[in-house]
Amino acid sequence: MTSDIDTCRSANELIKQYGEAADIEAAMRADELMDAGDMEGEAVWLRIVKAVEELRQREPGDRALHCRLLLACHQFSRLADPRLNTGASR
Repeated sequence: MTSDIDTCRSANELIKQYGEAADIEAAMRADELMDAGDMEGEAVWLRIVKAVEELRQREPGDRALHCRLLLACHQFSRLADPRLNTGASR
């Protein structure tokens, strides 16, 4: 499963590349994966669609801050709960 920070980074990058069409681009990728039978990939891209919609409601500077906050929370969670630190990079 893709981490929240990866989802946020992907959404932010799509907004930079596609602007107002970022959610449409992400939805098309989700559809392509669904058509290919990749349900896990489709689920990842549907999360990105939601993240694009959420991030687009923020000012551009706030988008980067939101992603940095997600990263900090993710890193803190891994430090606070050793069960989450399995050695797998995300």
